[in-house]
This record gives sequence, C-alpha cells and structure tokens, in this order.
Amino acid sequence: ALLRHVAKYQRYPNAARQLHLQGKVDTQFAMGRDGQLLGVWVKTSSGQMMLDKEAIETIRRAQPLPSIPPELPDRLNIHVQLVFDPS
Repeated sequence: ALLRHVAKYQRYPNAARQLHLQGKVDTQFAMGRDGQLLGVWVKTSSGQMMLDKEAIETIRRAQPLPSIPPELPDRLNIHVQLVFDPS
C-alpha cells in the first residue's frame, strides 16, 4: 500500500524528458507511526541530479504517508527504488 501511495506522486520532469534522461534512484526514508516523513535521502544516485532531486520531491509530495500498522515499530526506514523512463 505504501509503494502504491508513493507511486501516485511520482512525476517525470519535463526538462528530463526533453533531454531523454532516464535512470533509477534508490531512496531511503524514515517515517513515524502517523505517516509523518522524518527524513528522506538518495541512497544510490541515478547519475542524473535532476532525477535524484525529483525522487526526493516524490517522497515529500506523498505526505502524509499511510500510517504504520500497529504490529510494526513506531518508526520505519523504507527503501524505495524510483524508475524514470521517458518511454
């Protein structure tokens, strides 16, 4: 559910589309039980600063994130790979 939620907020930057940039960005983020984003960073860069920046913005736009189920810890560190492909 969390990955589907984040995917709804992913955009392919127009400038990146014009340059035919593509890549995968591995992001890491920490979230609290209530869905609050505690921090987000690029774990593995796509090699394209524009795509890396958009990956961070995708996670930020997705706030509030879905709440953490009660059986899981109050804080989670999540890894998400965002793929940017102009096709």
